[in-house]
Amino acid sequence: MKIVFRTEGDAATGAGHALRCLALAEAIQAIEPDAQIAFAARDETFEALPRLTRFGRMGPEPAPCDLAIVDGYGFDQDLEAAWAARGARVAAMEDWPGRRHRCDALIDPSPARKPSDYRALIQPGTELLLGLRYALTAPSLRTRRTEALARLRRPQGVRRVLVSTGLGDVGGGAVAALEALKGLSFIQRIDVAVGSGAASRPALMRLAAADPRVNLMFDAEAMDALMVSADLAIGAAGGSAWERCVLGLPSLVMLAADNQKDNGAALKAAGAATVLGEAGEVAPAAIAAEVERLQADPNARRAMGRAASELVDGRGAERVARALLRGL
Repeated sequence: MKIVFRTEGDAATGAGHALRCLALAEAIQAIEPDAQIAFAARDETFEALPRLTRFGRMGPEPAPCDLAIVDGYGFDQDLEAAWAARGARVAAMEDWPGRRHRCDALIDPSPARKPSDYRALIQPGTELLLGLRYALTAPSLRTRRTEALARLRRPQGVRRVLVSTGLGDVGGGAVAALEALKGLSFIQRIDVAVGSGAASRPALMRLAAADPRVNLMFDAEAMDALMVSADLAIGAAGGSAWERCVLGLPSLVMLAADNQKDNGAALKAAGAATVLGEAGEVAPAAIAAEVERLQADPNARRAMGRAASELVDGRGAERVARALLRGL
């Protein structure tokens, strides 16, 4: 059985599409250890996300396989049809119902997504896997969930903060976060994880050099451990928001793209995060005020973490994997 993920990711477009494909690849491998899994992408994607090379590496052109999973900005029904013409069953990943698809299955884990959102955009018989039940988070997070949720029962302040605003740090949200945190003496450690190609890299390096509490990491892979160790996260509202939910990590969220607005609204409605606004428009003073509020109110912080953990259970990638494998 050969399975190919056609995806892209870099500092400009972010890593969300590629990383959710990686989560699904890991889930498929756990179910079918003998499956041949490869990623098909441009060289720039593998340079920005070397962890994809844990699996096979291919160029972006359609090639014969049993299952092709297509996920990226600008990909359309013509690309899906090209993979189908090479003999593949095709699954398409989506974030927003705006493109037509020629696929056998469509996955959109956005909250509150409904079949009616896609009926006019797909072929009859297309299987729809919609909503947070299918949130594609790394299977390894599930193994850390019990450990992470135990944190909610421990009375402690906001001592360690994780700042992770995406591969490209769109809008400089990580810079605003560091500016906000530098004056908060109750924080003992600040972990910052962004991509090495982020435009904000020079500014982040200057801020990190001036604050010994800051641990600045580029292209970090051990995000599970960082999330489990954190008391609070400051991040974007893309796929990483659902990873934080799996671990019950209270979060302050900035919106880094239009397709994150529904995610932000769902997080806010559930009480699973505080939505600060759009990245690039959130002032450091606003971030600092919210961190100070949560430091002073441990009950609010614990309630936020519990609400987050109830939103996403960490089994979405497994559910998607089993659904796709049933069709082969």
